This record gives sequence, structure tokens and C-alpha cells, in this order.
Amino acid sequence: MERIVTLSFRARDLINGEHRLFLIAELMGTDCNLILVEENGKIVDLLRRRGVDSRDGRALLPGLRYTAPPPDYRQNPLEATAASLEASVRQTSTDMPLSVWMLRTFRGLSPLIAREIAFRAGADIALPLSALTPIGWGEVLSVFRQIGEGKFSPVLVRREGEIVDFSWLPMMQYGGETEKFLSFSAMLDLVFAERENRGRRKTKTEETMRLLQSEQDKLTRKLAKQRTEFELAGEREPLREAGDLLKANLYRAKRGMESLTVDDFYHGVERKIPLDPKLSPSENAGAYYRRYAKAKAREEHLRCQIAEGEAELVYLRRVAESLSRAENDSDRAEIRAELIDAGYLRERVTEKKKGKKRSPSMPLQTISSSGIPVSVGRNNRQNDQLTFKIAHREDLWFHVKDYHGAHVVLHTRGETVDEECVLEAACLAVTHSEQKGKGKTAVDYTAVRNVKKPPGAKPGGVVYREFKTVVVSSATANASKKHRRP
Repeated sequence: MERIVTLSFRARDLINGEHRLFLIAELMGTDCNLILVEENGKIVDLLRRRGVDSRDGRALLPGLRYTAPPPDYRQNPLEATAASLEASVRQTSTDMPLSVWMLRTFRGLSPLIAREIAFRAGADIALPLSALTPIGWGEVLSVFRQIGEGKFSPVLVRREGEIVDFSWLPMMQYGGETEKFLSFSAMLDLVFAERENRGRRKTKTEETMRLLQSEQDKLTRKLAKQRTEFELAGEREPLREAGDLLKANLYRAKRGMESLTVDDFYHGVERKIPLDPKLSPSENAGAYYRRYAKAKAREEHLRCQIAEGEAELVYLRRVAESLSRAENDSDRAEIRAELIDAGYLRERVTEKKKGKKRSPSMPLQTISSSGIPVSVGRNNRQNDQLTFKIAHREDLWFHVKDYHGAHVVLHTRGETVDEECVLEAACLAVTHSEQKGKGKTAVDYTAVRNVKKPPGAKPGGVVYREFKTVVVSSATANASKKHRRP
């Protein structure tokens, strides 16, 4: 019942001739190690060198004699009987969870197996000892017998396509889909291949997310600066007033003066107007008018720039939200292609060699409980394609109010639908938005004919009118499982 494997090798060298070497694999959580040992017990080398200050007090260094880990004095589950279990329980608090008690009482059990035994014994991984029935104790002994008889079945559990866990015992505690294998090697090949692919996908997604965040940060700083300039440009009226006052008092001003104090007929007070001594009085008045006109033009220019920047910031946030919902490599590739088209990313050499422009993939297709087809755009390209090319003008279009999310189309073709069908489509809009799981969310819906794309709008950007609103709670959205793939 120890996780220690010793591999024996027949070795040959010029000094010792033929001799034996042992590779000892200690497979014990964070203390895992590989140790190469000579026949006399002397350590040749090891994966992790450890001094006497290690957790178990063993010194493992080249040249020292190998010592096994200290013995585990917990009970051997293979020797457990109903009587021994009863005796062990009498010495323990009955409020202790069964899984914790098993880990403390028996050696060789992992936390995963302890939780699974507890679940099988009472359908609750936190089941206390006091709640265990004779049938439950029978389940405990049944698993122990499987270990003793060597009845091991390589299985893994998936939930929503992702691997949750894997073991030698079918996992019932997760409630997902169980996948069986002919061998542990085949199962582990799949587990670690998927883990590697998931890590690679995560790295690519994180790189794109960092790019999007960097672009948002730069744009936010730029907008803050432009708004400050816009406010300053809006304070231009004193320039025009100075020109008017100076023009009305030209007879009092002379070239070379640095200022002129006049009666301000705009505000009924005296005002000191700075002058450029190198210019004539009329030229000074003209300079004030030119500064006023420049500030006015600057204000209009900044107003356009700020509007464009705000629209771009909304677009970047919409792309980031789409990327966070991307389910597969195809979705991520579409978002990358969109960013390349928009100039945020450079096209890779491999992408240039393909030459062919990637067309948007089809939106997600589902069917409502009433049998009406529903489509969901998973990114900006799909949103545009769904709303303006696929959907009928009389279909119903859904989108979360004031937040980024998917375009959802209920393909009614103008037919009247019941409230439940509308609620299901609204739930899909919430599920595929940044408001997923965030309490109550308002969802607007209208006929597709009322949805328009403004000139120059970024992908996924639309405006709509004549809409109704339905409020969806996160609990309702999570409970709405009536949609199915056609």
C-alpha cells in the first residue's frame, strides 16, 4: 500500500563489469522523486536532492545510503472487516466526515477515492460517520475488496466536454459523462494531450487578451487627454470677447504696449487684456480672433476624435467579451482574423501562405422547447452575418441591454410566439454575454428589420428601435436547459 516502485536493471561498465542498479520511484504527491541506487544501497544520483531538514527527516544525496520513507502506521484497507471498521469508529468523533476519517485511518487512499467512497456510501461527499448506514459500510468494504482483487478500470469524467478527473474507479460524485478505456496508458495519453492542448489554447487566448487590454489602456489614456483638451477648447469665449473689446478700444492702444485695461461691456467690470508689443492694436485683435477660431475648430475635431475613440473602445471590449466566450480553436481563429483585418494583429507567415480569406463560420444553432430554431452569434463576425445575412427581416432579434454579448435570433418568420419561447431566447442572450451569472439582466428584443448598422460601425456594432424588454435572472438562465442541438 505504498506508492513506491523499484525497477531493477542489469548494467555493465569497464570497472565493475556486470552489476545491478535500481531506479526507485517514490510517487507521493509533492515529495515525488526518482533515485538511482547501486546494489549495495549507495545512491548514485537522484531527481530531487534533499537534506536532513526535509519533511520526513531523510537525507537523500549522492554517496549516501538510501533509506526508505518512514513506515505508515495507518491501517491497511485490504485487511479491513466490518468488525475492525466498527472498532475504529468507536474511537472517533461521529461528526467527522467519512472521507476525512478514511484518510486518517487507512493508508494508500487518495482524497479523490475517499470522497468517492463517501459519496457511494451516502450520496454526499461530506457525509458524517453518524449518518452512515449498514448499507453504506457495505459500500466501503466493497471498494476495499475491489482494490484487493485488482479490479481496476481506467475511466475519466467529462463535464461540458472538459475532463474533470480520472481514476481506476468509475466516478459517481461528479455526475458527468463517464468515458472508459482499454488501458491506463491510452487514458493518460488522452488526458495529458488534452491538458497540453488546453494549456496551449489558454496561452494563445491570454496573449490576445493582453493585446486587447493593452490597446484599451492606450485608448483610455488617449481619451482622457483628448477630453482635457476638449474642455480647454470649450473655454474659448474669453478670446472672442478680448478681440471685441480690443477692437472697440483701438484708438487707445499703441504698438509696443504689453497690456490694455478696458471697460468689459460683457461683464460690467474692468478687464486687463495682454498684448504682443511687436504687433499693432488691430493685429493683436486679429490674433485673438484667430486663436478663438482655432480653439473652435479644435473642439469640433476633438469631438469627432473622442466619438471615434469611444466607439473603438466599445469595439475592443466587445471583442474581448467574444474571446472570453470562445469555445474552440475555430472561434478563436475567427476572432484573430477579425483583429488582423482591423489592423490590431499582424498576419502570420503561415496565414499568408494559405492566401484564402477565412469566411465566418456558422452561428450556434439550437431549437427552443416549442421547436423554433434559434441562432446565436459567438463573435462579431458571426453577429453581423446572422443579423444582416441569415436572419429573416421578421425574425425576432435579442441582445442584452447596455452590455456586450451575442446577437440571438429566434427564427419566427413573423409568426406569433409564446412568452416561454421569448424567455428562452432571452436566456440564451444572457448566457452568451458578459452578464452571465450576474443576477437580473434586461434583454431587449425587436424584429430584425428594426436593427441597423450605422455607417462606419465596427463589426458587431448595431443600433435598433421599437423594442421590448424582458428581465432574466441568472437562476432562470441557468435553469433553462430546454435547448437542444438539431
